[in-house]
Amino acid sequence: MTDMSAALSELPERVVMQPADALSTRVEVYQVRDRHPTIEEQQMAAVGPTVFRPLLGEAVTQRRIFAETVDYSRILFLRADDSLVGHLQFYLDGKGPQRVIWSRVRREFGCPHGAPRALGAEAVMRWMAAQGPYISRLIIRPEYRGRGFGSVLLEAAIDHLREQGVRQVTLDAWASEKHVQRFYRRHGFIACEDPSPIWLLFNRVGGSGVTWYVKRL
Repeated sequence: MTDMSAALSELPERVVMQPADALSTRVEVYQVRDRHPTIEEQQMAAVGPTVFRPLLGEAVTQRRIFAETVDYSRILFLRADDSLVGHLQFYLDGKGPQRVIWSRVRREFGCPHGAPRALGAEAVMRWMAAQGPYISRLIIRPEYRGRGFGSVLLEAAIDHLREQGVRQVTLDAWASEKHVQRFYRRHGFIACEDPSPIWLLFNRVGGSGVTWYVKRL
């Protein structure tokens, strides 16, 4: 797949997008470059996808593990009227937004319990990295949902991928989250099966199962 990292690094810090709702809200999709991220941006960026919870705990724990290792070139943020509304994380060219550091996992869970957690998380990350362009997390804060911000953020990521010659992007959704699946289908993603051992494990851990989606650009 084509490497998009160089192009993303050339994005201005804020890119003005089209209004996302009937209030003509000023919406900006941007990356953190040439400055230290704000506390809000750090808190968002240092939490991985839901599948990490059984391995690395809830958001508070993940922030302590990932806080200093985030790769902001793999994250898009969205602001509306100067409020941080949401963000999108992705894997590309074998790299994602977070890295597992053994010493930090050991500090959280102790030596005997930390090792299998770190190894499991590393295996999941390597699998994600091997998928090519892969959207691992898209979050809009609850009070801003239903106003089109998720669509703006998703389409911004797709546009940048397409401009760089990427021909396919993948993502996933829990089978129980029907509204999330409808959202992705509206944006042209098609459900398909992924028989890999990692994904079969995700289905077992998640209980309700995971649906794999692909969109050709």
